[in-house]
Amino acid sequence: MWMVTACLAAIGCILAWIYWSKKRRQNIFKDLGIKGPEPNFLFGNLHQLHKQSLYESHQMWTKKYGKVYGYYEGTTPVLVTSDLGILQQVFIKQFSKFHGRKLFPIQPDPDSGPQAHMLLTRGDKWKRLRTIINPTFSTAKLRLMSPIMNRCTDILMSILEEKRLEGKPFDIYSIAQGLTLDVIGETAFGIQVDAQRNPTDDFLLHCKSIFMAAVKRPILIYVALIFPELRRFWWWLHQLASCFREDDFQWLENSLGRVISLRKKETEHRRVDLLQLMTDAEKYPVLERRMSQLTMRRYSFNSLDGSDSNSSDNSDRGKPFMRQNSWHLSSVRNRSSSTNGYTNGHVNGHANGHANGHANGHANGHANGLSNGIVDDVFDEKKPQKEGLTEAEIKSQSVLFLLAGYETTSTLLAFTMYQLALNPDIQTKLQKEIDDHFHENDMPTYTTVNHLTYLDMVLSEISRMYPQGSPIICRRCMETCTVNGILIPEGVTVQADVWSIHHDPEIWGDDVDKFVPERFTTINKITRHQMAYMPFGAGPRNCVGMRFALYESKMALVRILMKYTVKRCSQTQVPLSLKEGGSISPNGDVTIELTTRQSSP
Repeated sequence: MWMVTACLAAIGCILAWIYWSKKRRQNIFKDLGIKGPEPNFLFGNLHQLHKQSLYESHQMWTKKYGKVYGYYEGTTPVLVTSDLGILQQVFIKQFSKFHGRKLFPIQPDPDSGPQAHMLLTRGDKWKRLRTIINPTFSTAKLRLMSPIMNRCTDILMSILEEKRLEGKPFDIYSIAQGLTLDVIGETAFGIQVDAQRNPTDDFLLHCKSIFMAAVKRPILIYVALIFPELRRFWWWLHQLASCFREDDFQWLENSLGRVISLRKKETEHRRVDLLQLMTDAEKYPVLERRMSQLTMRRYSFNSLDGSDSNSSDNSDRGKPFMRQNSWHLSSVRNRSSSTNGYTNGHVNGHANGHANGHANGHANGHANGLSNGIVDDVFDEKKPQKEGLTEAEIKSQSVLFLLAGYETTSTLLAFTMYQLALNPDIQTKLQKEIDDHFHENDMPTYTTVNHLTYLDMVLSEISRMYPQGSPIICRRCMETCTVNGILIPEGVTVQADVWSIHHDPEIWGDDVDKFVPERFTTINKITRHQMAYMPFGAGPRNCVGMRFALYESKMALVRILMKYTVKRCSQTQVPLSLKEGGSISPNGDVTIELTTRQSSP
């Protein structure tokens, strides 16, 4: 009998400890005097988030509680703010104390997990990955990608002409997805996907499936959020399940693994791309640069200008962008059936990207935060890291960039085409700028598209209206500190309420819901707070691929608008319905019509 009593007492003590621990964590904001929605003991505020998207919840709570408030994802405290001063401290000036990102419920260990990619990692591991990846997106490398982008856009133009001749409205979003997957496949990995001509392409279907799974929010994610202490167990469970089925992320990882194996065997020709940089880093570990070299560079802010005065152009000028090493995917595919058991650490982590993001991704001033060039060194410079990339890291980075390059740029293109269809005056003005810089049959290049200032303004305004990466623009406090008078304990996630900032009448005027590219004239950018515009993050951890995505978008838009005028039709959604998964994107088709320009250049 006493054994039963002892067991019951032990269970009671354990349950009491769990209750006390949860209540203590859910009182963090109350103890700090920070307002916010009252948490449920078991779910925190997850039950409220389930009713609508995260960015909509943030907007609703910001209106109710002000620019700084706290809520709980299970027991995980999240401090949401649209205060520009606080964001500047967190993302830039005190970056050394906020160099981590939010921990997803199901993900590898951010410090030691061999499968953790750049979006999930932190500290020295993140710095090592970022240092290796950065050269991929230098000005010199981007210039070399022009022929590939134009070649992929040739296919896009032929498809658009077919659609025009049919005389029927069509979905521009799905067509843009095929383009961006073709471009990222060949420019980053040397593979010819042909997703534009083959809408049932395996790579395209698996990429779409990952983002669809992110929107569905599987029940396992909520269970993992309720019990974050079991994060290692959830990841182990996910790994165990993967032994019996191949999910979409694993399919991409395995397929790209075969591409990597082929690349390693190729010794006669060298490509200048992301995959080559990563395979070289596996063979030849490099001494990392000081953290100050990575973070104290000066960037212009509040602009989508793709220029980078700090990039070294001379080192790669004149080198051919090899195509001999470009394999067709039929030689590396394993056409296995896929299942959609994709879980959140992958869904909201891997799928993001730019879409850290990414994609991780995109525009420059969004490198924001480095404006004053003063960022504390984060890591110990006395211990330079000489470790290269492991094979597992190469695979995980490859999938991350494939997903980011596919999703973020296609979404940016779809939003842009949609707004141009709804605003013919702006479209006409943009076409005139393009006509002034290009003649018939001219092919755009990196240099020429970056002379189009109004196009830059158009894309900036699109990114203001639709900050697609806003759900993951956050930082995790790695060391208890005080920010603008607010004590932020270690482990608290600071989430930027980007959507509220980008639609704040005090910053942008009363017409925040209108498409007005003139918000991004030079004088307006200079006079605005540097954190007022951050669709792709800010500071050292801003989207690494933002210049690539911007460049690709400009190349495609120039080619399209030189020949066609985009028009709305009876099937065009007004307003456009949105969905939130790995990023914020159109919910359904973006239906438009095309007509040939009467006075094309």
